[in-house]
Amino acid sequence: MDSGLTAGNLKKAMEGLNKARAQLAQTLDSIRLEVQASYLNMREAEKRIETAGVAVEKAEEDFKIAQIRYSAGVGTNLDVIDAHTALTQAKTNFVQAQTDYNTSKAKLEASMGIPVN
Repeated sequence: MDSGLTAGNLKKAMEGLNKARAQLAQTLDSIRLEVQASYLNMREAEKRIETAGVAVEKAEEDFKIAQIRYSAGVGTNLDVIDAHTALTQAKTNFVQAQTDYNTSKAKLEASMGIPVN
């Protein structure tokens, strides 16, 4: 007889199998979490793009109004500079939101295993 050698080997193999299953479950949970986080980040950035786009339109209108008021002599140069600063910030926010969207989309695709074109 094998003096329990087979039973011992079987026990070790089962422990290894259980450990591998636990690692697989942990890896799958990690992937799910990464996919979910990337998706939510992408959706949040998408909404910021919409909001920032509206802010850019408003800032452009405010800038034009400030320029017209200054040309008419009822506004100050500081009003024009402030409106221009606000417009620049709105455009910066818009570009940042687009960048965040594209980055999140790329992370989502990578975590889902979608090959880069």
